Amino acid sequence: MYGLRVYNSGWIMDSFFHQFGGTLFNEDRTKSLVNSSEIKEAMALWQKMVAEEVAVYQGGGDGSNMDAAGQVGLVMRSTGSIQWFKDNVTHDWGVVPYAIGPNRAVSLGGGNVYMIKRTTEQEQLAAWEFLSYLTTTENQIHWSLSTGYMVSRQSAFDSPEIQQILQDDPRYRVTYDQIQYSFARPKVEAWPEIEDIIQEAMTRIVLQGESVDILDQAALDIDELL
Repeated sequence: MYGLRVYNSGWIMDSFFHQFGGTLFNEDRTKSLVNSSEIKEAMALWQKMVAEEVAVYQGGGDGSNMDAAGQVGLVMRSTGSIQWFKDNVTHDWGVVPYAIGPNRAVSLGGGNVYMIKRTTEQEQLAAWEFLSYLTTTENQIHWSLSTGYMVSRQSAFDSPEIQQILQDDPRYRVTYDQIQYSFARPKVEAWPEIEDIIQEAMTRIVLQGESVDILDQAALDIDELL
């Protein structure tokens, strides 16, 4: 039994760093700040909690199994997990904001849908028609009610169906309450490689007990990619 389950998902890490007052890059995104004192302090906290067995460092399917079995008191998960919890968890559970503390911040995560520019005009038209279909008010309502994800258009949010479920089950409302504290994910070309560097460093710090000062080298590696 653990009080908290933590893992190195990109949006969870970025939110956590912001809550400590840290950011991953300077303003024009030409230099990494992953070795700032704020981010080192954040990682040191997770390291301490896992070392003292207050928290467990476990992601993926094994982590979800722990959630379903009631082995953790708190876990940071996507709002899209609401339906999964309803389907798989038998004990009482609730939802609280991730954006807490003096620096309230939560990263906008989730899957993205892209329309590619370097394609034929016919392919672009087909992509646009598909995107238009996905984002209709009716489909946004269906998507949100089926998953717990927030809707992406005001007309869907204002619909009787969404307003009713927010009234019947306040757990769905938390994601909307956090919007005022949200920020965009990093828009840098090498982000996938950068995220791998940060995740590897976090695993070494939290699981293997290495010093947070390994972030100094991580920052240099990221600077090369930038």
